Amino acid sequence: MRRDVGAAPSPGEFVGPWYSWWPGDLLPDFTPVPGFAAAPEPNDRTLVALAGGTPSELAAWRRDGNQPYGARIAGEIVACGWSASRTLAIGELDLVRPLAPGERYLWGFATADQWRGRGLYPRLLAAIVRNEGGGNRYWIGHKPGNVASGRGILKAGFGRVGDIYRQPTGEFALMPAGTPERARIGAAILGASVWSTPVSPPT
Repeated sequence: MRRDVGAAPSPGEFVGPWYSWWPGDLLPDFTPVPGFAAAPEPNDRTLVALAGGTPSELAAWRRDGNQPYGARIAGEIVACGWSASRTLAIGELDLVRPLAPGERYLWGFATADQWRGRGLYPRLLAAIVRNEGGGNRYWIGHKPGNVASGRGILKAGFGRVGDIYRQPTGEFALMPAGTPERARIGAAILGASVWSTPVSPPT
């Protein structure tokens, strides 16, 4: 197959964007939602009913340093998600990496169908950061094309670090979208290289 002269090499398959919140970044002040509260969630059966999984899986996740959070309105759980403090595990990418102290990976978020589109996701993300303390760095991503998740992450005060690509070798590369420092550290969290050759933005 002929390759166009001067065409930039491709970093591989786009597998999702990568975001972060660092100490010193702002957290938004949201308009209050009546009855809304977010806190660590002790009830595994409630989490299973909303987001799936099994009680034994949830117990293993807790043992591995994952803290579940629930968002409730008038006592009813309406959204949930997890904060990992020891291990970054992205099942869709078969990627498992240790997390250094002070790094957090946010994952496994779900919102009850009847409560979607009401801005609960960014409120829950911001509540997790406030609950765990502003001294940690937080990392989060989502699948390609999930515009709603990306919008919610940005509304919570997170910034886009870059875009993750899977190379033909199976290794990962991060195309920076923010500062070089965040790209370097964000790539290290993923065990990825930093890709510096410009490519067309993913859709």
